[in-house]
Amino acid sequence: MRHRTTAALLLMLLATALPGLHPAVAARSAPVRVEYEHLRSVHVGDEVPMTLTFRALATVDQVDVWVAADEGLEVVSTPAEATFRNVRNGEARTFTVTLRFTDPKAGVLAVFFKTRRGEIVESGTTGIVIAVGRD
Repeated sequence: MRHRTTAALLLMLLATALPGLHPAVAARSAPVRVEYEHLRSVHVGDEVPMTLTFRALATVDQVDVWVAADEGLEVVSTPAEATFRNVRNGEARTFTVTLRFTDPKAGVLAVFFKTRRGEIVESGTTGIVIAVGRD
């Protein structure tokens, strides 16, 4: 499990350490809200699709998103990334990922996103904790 956590942290660092950006710009959060429905009746070994919705909080030229398993689950679908172009303020785009649960208590999905608005590049991340074994 440790290598998954390390990979997720590495992806987060890559998302925020964009070349050529002023540190103040890299620290800003991307104008995106991640929405999802909580999964129910998930058990160890289950492979379950989860739809993530990325809602723009400003008009953006491009939104790049990718997911990584952090703890208690594996991402079994490919690709584990998507790009959306010309997203207007308030519009949403969806991306479905299939997860396999490996821990009897909970799984954590790391979600990363980066936006481009002209020359402005911003990034963000969120973690989704999913309880396992509860209906």
